[in-house]
This record gives sequence, C-alpha cells and structure tokens, in this order.
Amino acid sequence: MERIRTINTIGDGRIRWRNTGGGRLYLRDKRKILPGETFLAYPHEISLQFRDTIKPLDVIEPKEDTPPPIIVETAYTIKHRGGGLYNVLDRNDKIVNDKALKKTEALEMVKSLEE
Repeated sequence: MERIRTINTIGDGRIRWRNTGGGRLYLRDKRKILPGETFLAYPHEISLQFRDTIKPLDVIEPKEDTPPPIIVETAYTIKHRGGGLYNVLDRNDKIVNDKALKKTEALEMVKSLEE
C-alpha cells in the first residue's frame, strides 16, 4: 500500500511547521512554539535565519509571479601598479590577484578568469 502525503493547509496559505530545534520560538503574533511542536503559520512569518530548525511539513509551492534572477557577467580589467607591475581588478574594482603581476601574466589571468 502506497502512502500519500496530504497537505493540511488552510485556504489562506498557512502551512504546517515543526520546531526541531532545542529552544523556544516566539512568533510576531506572540505565540510561543516549544521544541517538537507542530504549528500553522504563513511562510513569511518564519524568518530565514530559523529555517534550519523550523522545518516545513507541507510543500511550499513557489509563486509564478517571481521574475527570473538577473545574471551579471563579471568583467576583469588590469591596472598599472607601478614599476612594470599590474593588478587584476573585478567589476567592483576589487583586486583579484595576491601578488603584483607582469603585464603578460595579468592578461593571461584575465583571459583565464573570463573563460
């Protein structure tokens, strides 16, 4: 016989959660959740910092209205440091290399990072 998990949600979007941590959880609406207790709450009521101890028992369906993530390509440049040495910089002007490089080595590093 195959077991089927039923979702016991209320029509307003609340789902079941279980406190698997060792401490108490106090929700914004002044509810006190003891260790091992099962409770109903909206997904936005449970902070992301507590998601390692507060586990959802029902399936959270993703919203279809969320836009796809924006992919930003990184661009690397070289900057003259002085004395014939160069640094490799990312898009935020943060130095990527550990030591100063010669120009040919810096260009090779930029080429390898962009691949």
